[in-house]
Amino acid sequence: MAKIDDVDDAVHIANGEQRGLASEQQSTGPKRSTEGIFLVPQPTSDPADPLNWPTWRKIVILATVSLAAFIAVVEATANQTGFVYQAKLYHKTPVEISLLGML
Repeated sequence: MAKIDDVDDAVHIANGEQRGLASEQQSTGPKRSTEGIFLVPQPTSDPADPLNWPTWRKIVILATVSLAAFIAVVEATANQTGFVYQAKLYHKTPVEISLLGML
């Protein structure tokens, strides 16, 4: 729960007053950035905490997840150009072939 002093400090920070908060920070109080802004959520000292990961690792994970999402969309639509040829090959209509992708 926030104390009155914490709220007062936040107001001063919002008004552009530094008041040396980052240097006065105690290890038992809420963590702040180098600019004196309260960090929400509060990072832990655990190296497995994603808030403590280096920027390059966060970017690699974001790129991997984005690529997987992109591939899922492309894979679902990749066969559209082949529907007509497959329909002739399997003696089906193109609509019937396109419905096979929903299985």
